[in-house]
Amino acid sequence: MAALELIDETFNENRTESYELSVQFRTDGFAFAIRDAERNTFIVLVDLSLSVPIIDHDTDWEAALATLTAAYPYLLRRYKRVSVWMHNAPCTFVPEALLAPDNAKALLELVHPVPPTYELHLSPMQFNGQSAIEIAGVPSALAAEWLRLQPQSHFVATMGHLAYRGYVCPWDTYLLLELDGETRINAVLFDSGKPLAVNTFSVKSPADALYYAIGFARSQNLDVVQLPVKMVGSHPQEADIVALFQRYFREVATGIIYNHALFAYRLNKQGSSYFCLFNR
Repeated sequence: MAALELIDETFNENRTESYELSVQFRTDGFAFAIRDAERNTFIVLVDLSLSVPIIDHDTDWEAALATLTAAYPYLLRRYKRVSVWMHNAPCTFVPEALLAPDNAKALLELVHPVPPTYELHLSPMQFNGQSAIEIAGVPSALAAEWLRLQPQSHFVATMGHLAYRGYVCPWDTYLLLELDGETRINAVLFDSGKPLAVNTFSVKSPADALYYAIGFARSQNLDVVQLPVKMVGSHPQEADIVALFQRYFREVATGIIYNHALFAYRLNKQGSSYFCLFNR
């Protein structure tokens, strides 16, 4: 069942070769966005929940993808570019110089357990002014089935949207905080306009979010009182989180204006909630 379905009237499934498709896989569903590359405008945003969530990563993905493509058959057409990633995948960043062909799994397992049914995907990034690689685990069955359906797809950095400054921001040193559902926050500290550190925290309350954010900032020797916060994403208690952060941080800004793409009017209000789809 589609939790959100916003399709601009300019969308034409016969013009997909001039469109760019971004797909986020989750164990409870999918979200995807389509950008008209010629107009530099996002024209489709869909969030689809599965009636039965993924439990067995070996056997459940084929049926789940069949559900997705049956509901939206134009996803099987040819696009100018197809970018895909797995939400909440085990991942880490390493300097490019440390990565060797045979040590990616060992490096990832230093911070996350990697299920035996997962395969690794490597994505180049610029992090703190240096070349880095994100190592991310993806269910092998998901990767194989999706690539069968869309063989030109590129698996992109799971957390890459956090380090990319594709939005208007008045500060060079600040904390970017993404509210990722009810129990997770993603955080990036920027210093002099460059990503300094990135982390993800599990939270149960607004107080948890504040506690981890302050600790994260202090771990990089930044003064919380002087540090502004850019807050994106969505959370049922977002208003409470904003109010709490305003008591401790210099400034808290919500909402977002992108400097790399426009939005059809039906999608205008979704820029912050679906930050992971748009800021790439």
